[in-house]
Amino acid sequence: MKYCPNIDCPFRKEFNKASEFRDEVEICPDCGSRLISGEAPQPQSESLKTEELVVIAKYMYPHQAHLARITLEARDIRAFIRDEHSVGIQSLYGHAFGGIKLEVATTDAHKALEILDEVETA
Repeated sequence: MKYCPNIDCPFRKEFNKASEFRDEVEICPDCGSRLISGEAPQPQSESLKTEELVVIAKYMYPHQAHLARITLEARDIRAFIRDEHSVGIQSLYGHAFGGIKLEVATTDAHKALEILDEVETA
């Protein structure tokens, strides 16, 4: 069995797995890459790819949320901003949406809060 190792292969992007071929096939018909012999690596399971996110802070202005996100990402904590555009369309509705939310993985929440507290008190 052979498979396509190209991570940019259209098949892989569409189906989230490497395309597999019989041994006599040499070139991937989807992207033109040379095939590799062996078993194709399995994609990560959904439980590994998705993490529970928790809101750790709320902001009224987008620049505040982005500064916090960049600060966390500089310390290797992935952070996400939610409702930025909803609030940005009509800032008067910011309170109705609950502000612009900064989210991190539940496993990183404690460390992220410590980092943000450290930056705010500095």
